[in-house]
Amino acid sequence: VDYIDGDQAIRLSLISDDNFSSHQKTVLLVFEVDKVDELIRFGQENSIFEAHSLSDQSSTSALSSNMLFIIVGAAFFLVGLSVGVGITLIVLRIKARRSADA
Repeated sequence: VDYIDGDQAIRLSLISDDNFSSHQKTVLLVFEVDKVDELIRFGQENSIFEAHSLSDQSSTSALSSNMLFIIVGAAFFLVGLSVGVGITLIVLRIKARRSADA
């Protein structure tokens, strides 16, 4: 909100970023309101105040813990895969040496 001195006008800026998501867009809107009294009356008549419940936060924490399980699971999978590939390479090298010695 920017009050323009002398003009009795208010400039409202609405900014929303995309949070690096392809499903959202960055928005910048600027409105200049000349009749401040009408804006105040409109806001008082049409405002709705809503309290945010804790369920919003719990779903966010559930999402975070699910993401943590996915990351840990992927890390264990990659470690297991690396160990398996390493063992396979060692076995193949041992077999190659034995066949070369024979």
